[in-house]
Amino acid sequence: MKKFDVNLLRADLYRLRKQKSVWIALGVMAGVALLLSAIFAIGLAALSALPQDDVAASQIEMEMMRDSFYMLYKQLLFGFSDTALVTTMLIIVISLFVGSDFATRRITMLVGRGADRTHIYISHSIVIVIVTAAYTMFALLIGGICFAIFGSGNISFDAHDFGILMRDFALQLLSNISYASITLMLVYLLRSSGGALGAMLGITYGLSMIFSIVFMFASRNINTDWIMYMPLQQTDVAAVGTKMSDLQICAATIMPVFYTALSTFVGMFTFAKRDLK
Repeated sequence: MKKFDVNLLRADLYRLRKQKSVWIALGVMAGVALLLSAIFAIGLAALSALPQDDVAASQIEMEMMRDSFYMLYKQLLFGFSDTALVTTMLIIVISLFVGSDFATRRITMLVGRGADRTHIYISHSIVIVIVTAAYTMFALLIGGICFAIFGSGNISFDAHDFGILMRDFALQLLSNISYASITLMLVYLLRSSGGALGAMLGITYGLSMIFSIVFMFASRNINTDWIMYMPLQQTDVAAVGTKMSDLQICAATIMPVFYTALSTFVGMFTFAKRDLK
């Protein structure tokens, strides 16, 4: 195999900085997190404004509802990727960024000039990992800021919680990378921004709906743990705010790596074998 062409990566990183969708996605993520925080603050204010007929009983119920409200908001922090729509933004940005290379025939031009196809795919893979890491860290930052402003003064958050949050960050990063890798594979297979975007969103939300229905209607005697091992189902596992079971740990660590490796192999292999038009 030839020595990796660093110029390919430099060119991709330069184009990435110029891609408007990259920065728009950051704004959307911040806006969604702030919107949820605003809804949280309004809901809490409405809860406090409820009439109290029996003062003692109402205060007890109020405190229970308030605690439940804050625990829900704490869970939104642990699931910061879903809260800020990280995976959806990744699907959109990667589909547009890589798909544009096929639309403008840039990849055809690079191959025609002698660029190694494997190097082209590796360059895109490195770029999407960088974007994924940046978006995941940004979502955690925004979630932390919102929690500090609206939630931390009313609910405990200690060193143990911080450790869980850091664990969830690492696991959600792995899960998000698998999302990005599968999206990249679809772009290369379909060679279309719109096709890859529609397919990936359809697969993501379609599988989520199917597995939710299975889980909802499954008998108590039926084991549904297998769902967490299915494609694109690890983000929820990586967002738990408690100690994880061995099955959950395996699902959140091994499966994203497996799906990342598999999608990368399929995408790279098919790109190397197919003709460019």
